[in-house]
Order: sequence, then structure tokens, then C-alpha cells
Amino acid sequence: MWWRTCKMDYPATTIDIEAAQLTDEELFLWLGTFWTSVFSDTDTIRSIQAGRAFLTAQLRLDTAEAASLLSIPDFPVYHRERWLPVQLDTPSPEVLASFSVRTGGDVWAGSGLFSGSVTPAGAEAYRLDYRIDSPGYFAVDNVYKPGFILVRGIDFDVNQEGLLVYDPSRLEGLGDPAQLWLSDALIDRGYVYDFLGYILGVDKRPSTPYYFDLCKMVHGQQTRAVSRGALTGAVMTILDVPYTKHDHERVVSVDGDVVVTDQEVYRTTGPGGPAVSVGDELDKYTPVGAGVEVHFDIGKPESPFQRTATEPSGLLH
Repeated sequence: MWWRTCKMDYPATTIDIEAAQLTDEELFLWLGTFWTSVFSDTDTIRSIQAGRAFLTAQLRLDTAEAASLLSIPDFPVYHRERWLPVQLDTPSPEVLASFSVRTGGDVWAGSGLFSGSVTPAGAEAYRLDYRIDSPGYFAVDNVYKPGFILVRGIDFDVNQEGLLVYDPSRLEGLGDPAQLWLSDALIDRGYVYDFLGYILGVDKRPSTPYYFDLCKMVHGQQTRAVSRGALTGAVMTILDVPYTKHDHERVVSVDGDVVVTDQEVYRTTGPGGPAVSVGDELDKYTPVGAGVEVHFDIGKPESPFQRTATEPSGLLH
């Protein structure tokens, strides 16, 4: 017996690949009058499209990050998440104690103004699954339609141990365990050791700008000819003292421990503060912070840095 198959063609609107970049209003213009005038649950369609937009933006960040891992000048020390979901399970006294160490000055928290190293009464801290170096300034309960917004430094804070909530009652109604979304979080995924430290034979450490500079210094010493400037930079890196990255950098601002040149911004870490003044023109590898000077021994004939007898003897201060 022969069966005849019937095929019906329904009216349809084709959306190309660029639809992932459409706003919810533009999407409804593509979909047609049924979805805009008849369909009753338009909020679901809008939230789906907003979620697609968030995922597309994160995918672009991840793609650029993966490409940057192959280039030392563009190397990303941290992984960036535009919206990071964090789950708050059982409060941790150990994490809470890590927030009680403060460097002085008044801190405004949700429960009021407090000073010194005292954590505000009633605060709770939670250990996170990630080591977050720097979160954004906001945390929300829902990315698409926030029911409330927490502000970092006022309602919550984050360190490398976990997350502190000054007023835990704000978390009521978020389920058990509660979940928040942190904006623009920088996460340690071990990129520096996995892509540089392991290959160069440098001990494994958490990813930090200092550890990255250390690995970059070792790489430079192994792949380039040794020079006075390179060795000076190596000493500065080991001692964690900032030094100029370019020739003829002119200092345009000195504010506390922050030095701004016409090409870079540096933060001094030592007790001596900045060693430069506004208007100074600095050569490459010039220490920006006070307390460290590098002199090469030129008095011995076997020295690879033999210059004139007027240069200082070999000392490292």
C-alpha cells in the first residue's frame, strides 16, 4: 500500500546569526505581530533574549582571553566574568576572621560606622569556590531583573578567602543556600603558573601581578641577552619595586604612593614612597620607589659590565 505524505508550510520568520546581538525590542520586531499582540508571556521571551545577550558577551570575553594567553604582552593574569554566580552555604568563622584585619581609618558598613580592626556585629562571611582577586561594585539576586542591589564596601565585601555580608537579613528570601551574582569579577584560574611558571621552572603560586612580573622577568633573562637594564629590572621585580617600562617617561603626577607618567601608572610598595618628582624624565628601568639602588662592579677586569673608573663600585642597596 502506498501512503502519501502531506507537508504543510507554516509562515515563519528567519533570523540570521546576528540575532544573538538584538535587544528584546528588536527581537519582537523580527518575530511579528502574534508575539507582540497575542502572546501573553512576552516577559519570558524578553528574559531569554537578555540571557542570550549575556552569554554572547561572556563568550566574546572568553575568546579574546584565550587568544591573549598566547601572548606575553597581552597575557591575562585573571579570568574575567561579567556576572559570576556565587553560592552562600554555611557561614564560616575562619573567613569572618580574615575580614577583621584592617589597616585603619573609618569604614562605612550597612550597620553603621566603625573603626580599627573590629568586624561589625551580626555580619556573616562565606567561603567561595573561587579565589576572587577583585569583584565589581555590585551584587544582585537576579541579573535580568534585580530584586535588590548590594554595594561593595557598604553591604558586602570580598577578599581572597570569601565574601562578607554586613547585614545577613538582606539575604532572606533568596533560598537555602542563597545565591548572588557578582558583577565584573576577576578570578584566579592559575593562568600564570599553567602557561608560564610551569614552563620556566618557577615555583607555583597564586596568580598575581607580582607573580606574573616575576615569570616575565625569568622569561626575559632566558630569551634575551643580559644587559645592565635587564638585570636592574630583574632586581626590581624580585624586590617588588616598580620601575619604568619605557624610555623617556615624563612624570606628570605624584599622589601619595601613585606615580603617573605620560605612558604608565605605577604604585610604590615600599615604606620610602616615590623616588621621583613631577617633571622628571626617566629612562627605562629607573626605580620609581625609594629605598633601592643598583650599582654594577666595574673595578674588576672580569666584570661583564666594565665601564669607566668613575662609575660606582658593585653595591646593591
